[in-house]
Amino acid sequence: MRILRRALLPIWLVCLMLTASITPFVAASGSRSTPDFIVESFVLTDAGSINSNGVIVAEDGTHVVRIQVRNIGISAGQASIALFHQGTATSGEVLVDSTDLGVIAAGASSAVTVFSWDATLGADQLLKARVSAGPSTNEPNTGNNEFLRAVDVERYQNATVPPELVDIPQPSVGETSVVWSRILHDFNVSVLNTGVKPFSARYWLNGTGVADPTDTFSVQSVVSNIDPGSHANSSVPQVLGLDFDATSRSGNYDVIGEMQVIGFAGWERPIEFLNQTVVFSDYNFQVTPAQNIAVQPGQTARLTYAIENTGVAADSYSVNASGTRWWVTSISHSPETGTVSPNAFVYVDVDVTVPADAASNHSDLITMVFGSVDGGFTKSVSTLVLAGESYKSDVQM
Repeated sequence: MRILRRALLPIWLVCLMLTASITPFVAASGSRSTPDFIVESFVLTDAGSINSNGVIVAEDGTHVVRIQVRNIGISAGQASIALFHQGTATSGEVLVDSTDLGVIAAGASSAVTVFSWDATLGADQLLKARVSAGPSTNEPNTGNNEFLRAVDVERYQNATVPPELVDIPQPSVGETSVVWSRILHDFNVSVLNTGVKPFSARYWLNGTGVADPTDTFSVQSVVSNIDPGSHANSSVPQVLGLDFDATSRSGNYDVIGEMQVIGFAGWERPIEFLNQTVVFSDYNFQVTPAQNIAVQPGQTARLTYAIENTGVAADSYSVNASGTRWWVTSISHSPETGTVSPNAFVYVDVDVTVPADAASNHSDLITMVFGSVDGGFTKSVSTLVLAGESYKSDVQM
């Protein structure tokens, strides 16, 4: 597997690239009224390629090379552009193609020139874009007329699954399991081709019953062909969909999600992107906690917690509270709420009174535990109440 952290470039490449990057200072005042051509852009596209610390890693195949020239001088001039290839340190350069750019006005850029280059396997190659003034154009400063690209041509293959692009319910922070409602789910997971060769990809969700390990399931997504990006256009994540039917499932399962990519010459890579306990249930809920708050000693404040029924069946919720100093004076809906329909809310109010003699460094951490009466699971949130001047702050879940 290629590690995208290169050692120093070969000395011959460093010398060539350094020489090409030096622009001689033109002292003669007469040269200031002449054109001065540079290669403004020089990129590869239409085949797999990536930039690895300044070196282009390209697949063996036909690449489109896009080059644009700019005249940074103060007068117009005619120019041509040529693409050269040098395969090794000892080989000479070979002309790939060239074209006349016509007259380029001062400060203007040429149209993008497109060349075709057939890349063959090998490391430490060079592509050179060289602009030349036309026969009737005087360009005294030619030290900046060449742009070099170091290129390794190989069959590098790699893939990643960005965690933020796994569109499958996962446990919230601090929780050990997640509820998947017993409905038909539309799951999406994205995979990114970070190599230079195309591959096919699909993923599996494999479940094993917690209470009965012989109770298993395995479902797979659609299969998609994933193309690499190029030096000019980075690869973009490709979405793989899965219709997951949970209507007949119940109980707790350990679920593992694994992306399988298959590439050139039998290359394969499994990528685990999910490993969690899933509770299949008609019951689920979310809690929006009250904000942290400061209350003046002797005063009472109200904390409000919103419970949303996100399941597919009506439910009620148990309500329990604890505190480090127990400034709680009343709790609505205790010991449990009434029945809440799917997609509906119920609000639990908790009144806290800060003692009149509370010191300014005193606080009470209120922990609320809400439980699904019919689902048999709980969720907890906490709110900090400070003794002091009144303020509120957002609570991040």
